[in-house]
Amino acid sequence: MPLSLSAGLMLLLAQAPGGEAYRRGTQLFDQGRFGEAATSYAEALRLNPADAQYAKALGVALAAGREYRAALGPLKQACRARPAPEDACYFYARALYGADFHEESRVEMERLLEGDRAPGRVELALGQALEALGRYGEAESWYQRAMARPGGAQRLAYGRFLIRQGRATEAIPVLKGAAPAPDVHFELGRALAETGRLGEAVAELDRALALEPGHEAARVLRRRLEARRAASGAAAR
Repeated sequence: MPLSLSAGLMLLLAQAPGGEAYRRGTQLFDQGRFGEAATSYAEALRLNPADAQYAKALGVALAAGREYRAALGPLKQACRARPAPEDACYFYARALYGADFHEESRVEMERLLEGDRAPGRVELALGQALEALGRYGEAESWYQRAMARPGGAQRLAYGRFLIRQGRATEAIPVLKGAAPAPDVHFELGRALAETGRLGEAVAELDRALALEPGHEAARVLRRRLEARRAASGAAAR
């Protein structure tokens, strides 16, 4: 959830009430220190309670630290402001999902469908909310719409959905069409393993680990698959 701002806007904000605390919060956020950033943003909002940009920043920092319920108040304030800061309503809807308010998240995302600057992310979020609500057919339609957009950036999410639905065979071509990334190779390894293609699965997990050596889930699954292959070989002898 980037908060990058132009130098001019940062200067204006720094001169406003709470501006110095906001500037400090942004520096902390950019360093990945989300809890400290939230503290600074909260101070900025205390000094200027009506500032929607400060409210958005506080909510985003809290959500980045997985404090989704705490993020809801400031993000809702930012979303309902007129004009609302860019992406405030999207972040509010995502925080609702993170806080397990799936129906409320769905409603907010539907409001964003027409005017959002990146409709594919809204379609993906709708798919996730509907899946969480158990409305799997509708969820799949939104996943497919998101995936069909230029670039197919949502293939990973759709592939994961198919695996969760017990449709690993269908997930394989979806994931093979995704841009290479550690999680893509990991999920493809999962799908291949679930269809009994253990050698190919291990190869995909090796690719995940080559891109991200610290990918613990890939390492654990690879170890399990190697154990299965060894057991199968011993049984065949």
